Amino acid sequence: MELYTFTYNETLYQYHSGNGGPLTVTGEGTFTAAPIGRKEFSRTFSKDNNVITMPANLEPAPAYRYLNPTTLVSVVVKSYPDLRTLFSGVVASCKYTAEKLTAELKIKGKYTLNDGIIPIRTYGTACSWTLFGSECKVIKENFGVTVPSGQPTVSADGYSMVDLEFGTYPDGYFTGGYLETSPAVQYQYILNHIGNTIWFLVPFNLEHTGNTISLFAGCNKSSDVCTNLFDNYKNFSGFPYIPEKNPVTKGF
Repeated sequence: MELYTFTYNETLYQYHSGNGGPLTVTGEGTFTAAPIGRKEFSRTFSKDNNVITMPANLEPAPAYRYLNPTTLVSVVVKSYPDLRTLFSGVVASCKYTAEKLTAELKIKGKYTLNDGIIPIRTYGTACSWTLFGSECKVIKENFGVTVPSGQPTVSADGYSMVDLEFGTYPDGYFTGGYLETSPAVQYQYILNHIGNTIWFLVPFNLEHTGNTISLFAGCNKSSDVCTNLFDNYKNFSGFPYIPEKNPVTKGF
């Protein structure tokens, strides 16, 4: 039998692969029985990728239903009863079976987190900062709107949402932005915004609407939007006057 501990947004989800009821382990916590398993570990597993299989409705799998969560989900697998650590790392991605009943979490060992090439700073006309991030310094609450979850009308296919409040903002204001619900958190990328309607990249999950719905503005990374919409040109990281034609490779 094995013990699985997932940590997501400071919340612990703990399961054991055995039968029966909850299992309390001194110094570890209380583990719930669940149909959870993994592929066979190899001697070099700490530097390899592996897969944990679990029901699609078992946390933290629902957090990956549409987009990967912005917060890393850590996972620790231990044997029982000797409590030997078999794996420690993070969840890299998740995929579902065709029937959406089973989730396969791809996990990466902690020793692989720094693998890969570190990107160097590139120079271009577009800003390289993440909107509302620490480098951008724009406060997202100043560029959003919050409405009760029951107020907007969601299309039958879940790909669009209509609310009169959205129409009080200029067309395109929310394009490239995102939606979040609270407290049952769901994130949606906003593909387009025209009038009272916004469109999503993936269907809105009608089962987890939460109490409120908040929309936040999008940014196309241009100096014009940074200046005219966010009044934030002092933190713009792009170089808008770089020539589009490279004289070194294409001549004058």
